Amino acid sequence: MFLPDEQQQRRIAWVESTGQEGLDWEIGNSKYFRSLGFPWGGLYVRARDVLTFVSAFLPGKDSKALSRAARTAMVSQQVAPPEAPASVAPAQRDVTWDPTRPPRARVPWGLGWEVRGGEASDYIPEIIFTALIVRRSWANGARETLHTFLRILHEATGILHDPASDDTLLTITCEIAQAEGGYARKALDYMRIKQVFTSDLSISEAAFAKTLELMQKAGVIDATIATRAHTVLDDSYRHEALARA
Repeated sequence: MFLPDEQQQRRIAWVESTGQEGLDWEIGNSKYFRSLGFPWGGLYVRARDVLTFVSAFLPGKDSKALSRAARTAMVSQQVAPPEAPASVAPAQRDVTWDPTRPPRARVPWGLGWEVRGGEASDYIPEIIFTALIVRRSWANGARETLHTFLRILHEATGILHDPASDDTLLTITCEIAQAEGGYARKALDYMRIKQVFTSDLSISEAAFAKTLELMQKAGVIDATIATRAHTVLDDSYRHEALARA
């Protein structure tokens, strides 16, 4: 339904932390915003209908309403305007949902609510999701300590991948993700399907390369640093630790 009436206005879910609290045109909450019709909003449905729609994009899921081609197009980049300084239209750079985030240098547009490749999580498992960073001088003198830590981490990762540990893992997932029941189950299944944590703690060449690529796109490192990145990745500690496991 479009243009919700007074009674429907009171039933619409309230959006928190918009960064525009109290403004007459506050995103998500103002009558002005709710009366607009635009590609990324203006349609109001029940929460269960939103869940049905979102679930169609989960790995391995299908949809009676949307074809696979349509779902692929909805999370693929369709338009990418030229890069512009962050000072240009900062309010139109998809950051109002999280005021603490800096404006994006560019905003790719698709047919859905999010374009794949807009967030680091979109690249799992082709990205380094977690890493252990220490000073080499300290590591050389604390090799045994690192071996012990890595063996414990390896054992914990094994538990994460073991379905026999689901009862304990679901309890932890509920607490960390603030999710309940089926949602915690989906979160745990997602981590396993996407291989968020590799079972042997390894970092593949593809993941390392993709991480460096994204860091350069974000302006965190330049090409010179990227070419030297392999010199600071020391996998010997992991190999030694797992050999003793």
